[in-house]
Amino acid sequence: MNYNKLRLMLISLSILSYKVRYGVFEIMQATGERFIPSVMNDPMLAYEHWHRYFLASKYVKDKVVLDIACGAGYGSDLLSNLAEKVIGIDLSEESIEFAKKHYTNENIQFKQGSISNIPLTDKSVDVIVSYETIEHVDEDLQHIAMKEYGRVLKDDGILIISTPSKNAKNYNAENPYHLKEYYTDEFVDFLQKYFKKISYAGQEIKFASTIVSNDNEDYEIKYTNYSKIYKPISPDKSSLTYLIAICSNLETLNIPNSIMVDSGGEMMNFYTSQIKSLQKKLANIEEKILKNPFIWFSYVKKSIFKKIWNRKR
Repeated sequence: MNYNKLRLMLISLSILSYKVRYGVFEIMQATGERFIPSVMNDPMLAYEHWHRYFLASKYVKDKVVLDIACGAGYGSDLLSNLAEKVIGIDLSEESIEFAKKHYTNENIQFKQGSISNIPLTDKSVDVIVSYETIEHVDEDLQHIAMKEYGRVLKDDGILIISTPSKNAKNYNAENPYHLKEYYTDEFVDFLQKYFKKISYAGQEIKFASTIVSNDNEDYEIKYTNYSKIYKPISPDKSSLTYLIAICSNLETLNIPNSIMVDSGGEMMNFYTSQIKSLQKKLANIEEKILKNPFIWFSYVKKSIFKKIWNRKR
């Protein structure tokens, strides 16, 4: 079982557990493509999503914001703490109903709608947040969506957009939900067709050690490879997991370097517990094999047969 399948399985189990425990059966189908806070038991997914919205929050103070493909609505809720108004739009009716039920700030409005036909008037929003959206439609629809973004965005407005990077070290080319993804240069070229000013950054989960000073608020960031000998290196900007861009027609907005620290250790604890669980299962299998070697031969035979069968197909 590869890593992505393991993550999806854990997400599905956590949502099923939540449904059974709390009787909440309106929760959306688990695909790994939609993040639902306090339901999905995957801290890496949580940190990736929250961090992007914390970045967007720097640009929305007293603005009218469109959170397109808002999903469960958690990001719209976060942005509403600073924005004048947030409009969350999603194609999924059940996502919108879930968002309306769980996020009720007076300055949030949730609507069902499509990125190809946004139910808003021309030049009506200051900021559009479009996270992990365009890869879910084909190239033709992506261009239609960008024209729609330009239509509803004010002349001095900005688009904050993200998508998985095909340059990523752990790039998953087999995601059935993603129809068109980009390498970095491709993504920038695509955005430049619709906006004059583009700044972009990369996002990736990394484990880190922190030294927190009692006297100083400044931070020094050092990158190193894991080894017995300390080897300072420059960050590899070419192979990060996600691409994030801020687009404008008036000014270039530099994206600040940003670190979201797992201060409670949830991520490390989660994956450590998963590793220990898998190690325990492996030890049980090894014990059974030692007691009965025919189990191993049976497993090998099935594996060989499966490979031959798949080649024939």
